[in-house]
Amino acid sequence: VLVAVPSMSSRGEVASWLFQLDLLRIELVKLWYLEAGIQYAAQYKHFREIFPRRLLESLLWTYPDTPEGIVSISRAYLALMKDMELALRRLFPENAHELGVFSRVVQRVGDQLP
Repeated sequence: VLVAVPSMSSRGEVASWLFQLDLLRIELVKLWYLEAGIQYAAQYKHFREIFPRRLLESLLWTYPDTPEGIVSISRAYLALMKDMELALRRLFPENAHELGVFSRVVQRVGDQLP
């Protein structure tokens, strides 16, 4: 992962840089799971119950904490969910009827945005 960082920053590859940032966050959380003795993502929705506050605070500083930033993160989440649904529909057209869950999640989250 770290080998790619200098070339991305020097060439203005913003999308690649952001992707590497996401990968680093995931790898960091995997290390925390390992340290806690828990299988990765076994309880991914319960970070506050698993990890010390200091770890969570160190992760949160890598995200925007303004109201505009939270909306931006939510919109990025929606865009990712839409893209995932489209990719899954292309890969598994025979299961297209089961993929409606993505549309429902996107709609529900979108309804809560300002």
